[in-house]
Amino acid sequence: MNKKLIVYIIILISFISCSSNKTIKKNISISEINNYSITGLQEDKLRQANDLFYKGGFYSAIEIYNSLLESFMASDNQIAVINLILLIAETYIEAMNYEKALETLEIAKNRLNFIIVKTANKDKYTALYMNTLSKLMLYYDKPSFKEIKEGLLNHSLILAKMIKDSNILMKSYINLGQYYMNQKEFDLALENFEKALYLANYTGKKYSYAILCEIIGKIYVEKQDFKKAEKYFITAYNILSNNNYNFSLGRLLITIGDFLIKANNVDLAISFYNRGYEIISSNEETDKNIKDYYLKSIENKLNNLNIKVLNLRLK
Repeated sequence: MNKKLIVYIIILISFISCSSNKTIKKNISISEINNYSITGLQEDKLRQANDLFYKGGFYSAIEIYNSLLESFMASDNQIAVINLILLIAETYIEAMNYEKALETLEIAKNRLNFIIVKTANKDKYTALYMNTLSKLMLYYDKPSFKEIKEGLLNHSLILAKMIKDSNILMKSYINLGQYYMNQKEFDLALENFEKALYLANYTGKKYSYAILCEIIGKIYVEKQDFKKAEKYFITAYNILSNNNYNFSLGRLLITIGDFLIKANNVDLAISFYNRGYEIISSNEETDKNIKDYYLKSIENKLNNLNIKVLNLRLK
């Protein structure tokens, strides 16, 4: 990476939070739970839970989701119940508690049998269930998953296309992209992630768009196309910083640090690692195990460079 490009990155990231994001067409929905009546109090709780989710406070979010689940079950709101159960399962995946995610998905599978509304709704939530199970299989190293993983991923994509749900289709492409990325089939991964990126933009999913930009940037780093990687990282930075997704911003800074190491710019990488450490450690809502995971990751990266961590953990 030449000096001009390094200066360009520093200047652009320094001023990027002042610029507006014109990529996304619509505001992100507060929840995947939609198309049914909820009270104002329930909506407030959903906002609180989603805010915690984006800050890495996954268990606090799950606690609120569970309290909402009781009220939805009391009112016999079947669609809300199945959707929320699936949301809880996905939150457990993000929290890296794969056993609980699997248990919750088993509850969701059984609950699907209680849906007696029109077939279109049952098909939609069956597709969402398959999609969430597919995502779990990508991260949970369970022997019984290995033989069925790719088949389930493709079946989930077919279901998503059949019901013509853009959000579920986006999730299916993300799962397939992650599968191929894990296999180091970067061209196939990129093809699926770009389709997901288009749908994230089309449906106004700011957070998903930013995370996808980060992932695509990682692929271009693997392909040694640093200029394209930089472009996607900066777009992700723009969205995450402008929308106060600070936990994910901290994770992104770690990714950019890794990128700069590969681009042979160690000094700048150290700055990004330390800034990521500062953001994650100061995020009080983030679950302790999640926070410790990423802080330890940064410490290991800096130790490998024989650099002492410049920021102290909050006690």
